Amino acid sequence: MLALWVLGVTAGVFASPAGSSAKFTQAVEQLIPIAKAEGEVSLFVGSPKYTAAEAARFSRAFEGVYGIPMKVNLASLGPHPEVVRRLREEDRVGVKPAVDTISTTVYFLESLHKAGLVEPVPWKDLGVRHQDLIPKLDAVDLRTNVRGVIYNTKLVKRSEAPRKFEDLLDPKWKGKIIAPAFPTGYAYIALVMGEEPALNLVKRLVEDQKMALAPTYSDIGARVASGEFLIGYGFTAGPDKMRGAPVENAPMKVAGFREVAAVLKKASHPAAAKLLAHFITTVPEGTKVMYEIMNWGKATTPGTEAYEIAHGGGLVLSNDLGNEIEWETKEHARMTIRFKKALGL
Repeated sequence: MLALWVLGVTAGVFASPAGSSAKFTQAVEQLIPIAKAEGEVSLFVGSPKYTAAEAARFSRAFEGVYGIPMKVNLASLGPHPEVVRRLREEDRVGVKPAVDTISTTVYFLESLHKAGLVEPVPWKDLGVRHQDLIPKLDAVDLRTNVRGVIYNTKLVKRSEAPRKFEDLLDPKWKGKIIAPAFPTGYAYIALVMGEEPALNLVKRLVEDQKMALAPTYSDIGARVASGEFLIGYGFTAGPDKMRGAPVENAPMKVAGFREVAAVLKKASHPAAAKLLAHFITTVPEGTKVMYEIMNWGKATTPGTEAYEIAHGGGLVLSNDLGNEIEWETKEHARMTIRFKKALGL
């Protein structure tokens, strides 16, 4: 039986690691002048789009920590499955990656790592905390990505919002639910209610509830916020709620996973890419601006949406199974095939 992952609580919001952000390891100090010469760096952020002002704010925060000007590009290239496939295909024909630092799931990063597209980085030498290291993938823990359930607060009272996944089958939600068009997003329901019940649920959502499928995860939030749909699965309220949209997370147990950061081999700005990963995973100023702009945070960090979800309705992570990489690359992959069929894709 899956047990709820025990979430640690840090000493405070965005608490500093050992030492302060003003004290760098020798390895970081050596990267700074090289990164300065490179001048810019790109971070893959999935499908969400960020403004030039938001990117400029990110850049200023980076400069404030390392003391060098840096243009940080928040690269919205599209859904993770498509981008990972494109990176692999382009590498085969000699095209350099479109981004320097990638943020993605263990599932997708393992694919890039197997293809030899991930740059080995001595993260420990850069001062990354031991608990954030993922040696098998040459990556570092970045954030907790929640496959949640959201609702429109203007059209749905909180007392009427779903309290468990089975509630989505209520006839009142027929034609009013939107979810991702990616079968990879549904195995997480199985972490909450078991594989066979989750498969049956998805089949009924498609066949009986006429659930709509969105081309991107951010599209789910936007279309629930607009009132086109009342309920959305696979996304959290944070990104749209931060902009004043009438959306909220349903008070129910959901599941999620770690999203990790890595530097791509053949990156155009390798030194800046390493510093950027260091900035958003290890430096308090970096994790703070990342959360304020993109709503990316860890379930172990008070003050973040992931923490609130984990300590509200509850949050189950694949870490429960003991080996996240094993689950993500084998069990998740196996279940994805079954959910693809259940979705009719």
